[in-house]
Amino acid sequence: MNTTQQYFKKFIIGRLSEQDDITLERIKKEIEKIKELMNSDVGIMFFGECERQSDAQYDELRRDLETHFYITADCGILLADNDLNRDKHWWTSKEKQLSDNYYWDRYKKYIEKRLPNKVIKTMDIDTDVVMDNIENPSIQKFSRYGMVVGHVQSGKTGNYSGLVCKAADAGYKFIVVIAGGLNNLRNQTQERLNEYFVGNDGIKDLEIKRLSTFDNSKQPISLTTATDDFNAKDANKQTINFDNMTGPMILVIKKNVSTLKNVIKWIKSHTKDKVKNHAMLVIDDESDYASVNYKDENDPTQINKYIRKLISSFDKSSYVAYTATPFANILDHKTNVSDLGVDLFPKNFIYALDTPSNYMGAKTFFLPSEDNLDEKNPHIIEIEDFKDSFPFIQKSGHQICFIPESLKEAIRLFLINISIRNLKGQENQHNSMLIHTSRFTGVHEQVSNLTEKYLNSLKESLISFGKLSNPENQSSDILEIKNTYINLCNNKDFSFEKIIKKLTDIIGTIYVREVHQKSKIPLVYRKDAPTNVIAVGGTSLSRGYTLEGLSITYFTRNSLFYDTLMQMGRWFGYRPGYDELCKVFIPKTISNHFINIVNATDDLMNNLNYMRKLGKNPEEFGLGVQSYPATKLQITAKNKMKAAKEIPIKLNLNGCLKENALIPKTKTEKEKVLENIRSLIKKIVESNYELKKVGENYLWKDVETSLILEFFKNILETSKYDQYGLDIGFPIQFIIKKLERYEGKTDIAFFSTKECNIEIIPTVIVGSQRRKIGNSTDEYYIVNKHKVSTSTPERIILENLKIELTGKDIRRDYMKKPLLMLHILSLYEKFEFPKEDIDIDGIFGAYGIAFPEITENNNPSSRNNEDEGITLMVNSVYIENLLKEKEIDLDEDYGDDYDE
Repeated sequence: MNTTQQYFKKFIIGRLSEQDDITLERIKKEIEKIKELMNSDVGIMFFGECERQSDAQYDELRRDLETHFYITADCGILLADNDLNRDKHWWTSKEKQLSDNYYWDRYKKYIEKRLPNKVIKTMDIDTDVVMDNIENPSIQKFSRYGMVVGHVQSGKTGNYSGLVCKAADAGYKFIVVIAGGLNNLRNQTQERLNEYFVGNDGIKDLEIKRLSTFDNSKQPISLTTATDDFNAKDANKQTINFDNMTGPMILVIKKNVSTLKNVIKWIKSHTKDKVKNHAMLVIDDESDYASVNYKDENDPTQINKYIRKLISSFDKSSYVAYTATPFANILDHKTNVSDLGVDLFPKNFIYALDTPSNYMGAKTFFLPSEDNLDEKNPHIIEIEDFKDSFPFIQKSGHQICFIPESLKEAIRLFLINISIRNLKGQENQHNSMLIHTSRFTGVHEQVSNLTEKYLNSLKESLISFGKLSNPENQSSDILEIKNTYINLCNNKDFSFEKIIKKLTDIIGTIYVREVHQKSKIPLVYRKDAPTNVIAVGGTSLSRGYTLEGLSITYFTRNSLFYDTLMQMGRWFGYRPGYDELCKVFIPKTISNHFINIVNATDDLMNNLNYMRKLGKNPEEFGLGVQSYPATKLQITAKNKMKAAKEIPIKLNLNGCLKENALIPKTKTEKEKVLENIRSLIKKIVESNYELKKVGENYLWKDVETSLILEFFKNILETSKYDQYGLDIGFPIQFIIKKLERYEGKTDIAFFSTKECNIEIIPTVIVGSQRRKIGNSTDEYYIVNKHKVSTSTPERIILENLKIELTGKDIRRDYMKKPLLMLHILSLYEKFEFPKEDIDIDGIFGAYGIAFPEITENNNPSSRNNEDEGITLMVNSVYIENLLKEKEIDLDEDYGDDYDE
């Protein structure tokens, strides 16, 4: 949007923001009023120097306002302890009404300019729930431990900024925000809390301070600045007295042992024992990173040890962990007490935030449309030419001779995006591209140099030929930009001619920056001018750091850790007005890992909600969290084991759908799968089980579960993959164990198509289902998106009932017994260059199983929602083979080669 449109948008939002029912018609009328005013003398006086807008620009304004007002946001899910001795609604039912809400009200007023009303209302409720679950600071003595789970780049900083404001309103006087392990993230977090809460950046007052009647007694004292972490000498200049503090005090510190020690030492220098009169709130951002104690309680990790010492320095304290990847926190379910105090497990509450409807998360980027599972995701560009330059396994000193063509194309698309955003009137907005190919600073330096060399070549061509007619005929560089526009650009509102001319005007503003601990020139997003940057980095660009206006990502950094990989996804977040431009250039293998992450996250949230319904507390949830249907990605929290030991891996398949998307290539194994399917169907038909045809599909009801057990045991005997299924996301051993414990019957579905020409047995003839290959190994094809079935396979049990339901709805409300799903597939591989589909010879058997969601309410006698578990004797070699990559810990020294 141009400057005038942005002004009009703020004007209309101001007029409508207090209304609950805002219709599309009302938005149109507001725009019509502006149009009329702009054509009158009164309008000229009222709107000053605003430019006249075209009909197309007014249409863009209307669409943007509709998006703003029609964003939805639901409240989160709470799992809390059952402490009957505390007031569980101390904030919402009493103290909030008694407080003047000084800090929250001005924060709310400040964010009203940029966030929709519904999102702010949801944030208000979410932070109220968290406030009720920490403690009233007027209580004589307490310690509370909780966790807030949000999505990557979804607005956690905004949420805990709101919590900081409300805690200060309630009377918390000492607030510590532990903002990740790197300087750039700490600095960025400090800047935001200055903007949202402190009201001063150390030099000048900020806008939020001018939004309310200023009360000097309420001015927060910040002991850290946007450029400087905690320093005792600087802190002592504030003349602090813990006994008679009036306004709140805040520190934003790096998650670093020496910093934590300095803060603890400074607190002790101001008090004889513990601080008794004031309450402390500790917010641990990226809490799954380094805070978790993976060692023995008598010798905890250093970060964990000193966070606990910090909490113990106050008689009244609340600790709230924030993370997008909570597996490590929840798996670490130790709540024992030592000299250091209670461990950091969120024993009192866990609160999972939802995301607004305009959030672009992992589902947006990696899952296909429900209507067409073979549809190519418009945000993903799968790349194959990266391995010579950026192999998955790299060593320090790795040399790069050239950047691959796919990276050059990503750079060209980024330039096109900047031009389009300028043409759309977003010329004052930042634009970023991320290149993340390694964790070594030496590689970053090489990539940066080669990227800059290629960018300079494009600049020279544009400066020389960009203003000529048909410049693509004069320059091969510009011809390649045009081909990228034709092949990959999702916004064709502007012709290539307009784009290239605008790009020629702005090409000099685009530059490359390395982002790591040894960078000589920092990446800075200025307030007074747009930044157009290609950022090259690794860990310094992960873990909470926000790249402003990110539209293009080139990502080849492989990891099998759920949390590590997810935190690298800086492309998740909000992309208002340019979401169609966002692309991720990524290898197929890593794209498939993200699909597993989506499924694991869904399982986590479903299990959390399920435990809430049962009235379980966080400690019970912590003991059961290992019960998710596992892949290698989900074992991340146990990856730090140094020696052989026994690891209990528990899976709960209650209410889950699992499909095996690995299709064997070898003729022998392929035939064994088909033989197992034929054998099962023959036994079913011979036993005269009830058969129903649902369209072209077969459905047998109430089959003896022993037949399905035999089927899976035969599969297990003939398969080459990990016998527990952890390698493929199909936990076959756990499925077998669950079926062995199951006391009822099972349904079986055999899915078919109209072209019924494959004889399973003489009376069962099916048609094969066509599926695209998303990836492959030496031994297996992998079905695209790991989805064997289309849409909602559970719907078959409803037979011909016409009702809109998701698979989760059906498993929860309609399914009474397990459903085995069988398929015959024909496979094909899709190639972009040349653009054609190549069929793979033969037919292939595939299978999956769905379990009903059985709760204590609808089946009190059921044993099927207990945690099915088996214990593996896992040693360091097994861990190394299973996880492939070691995670670097903050309290160990790994030398200067690492970007960390």
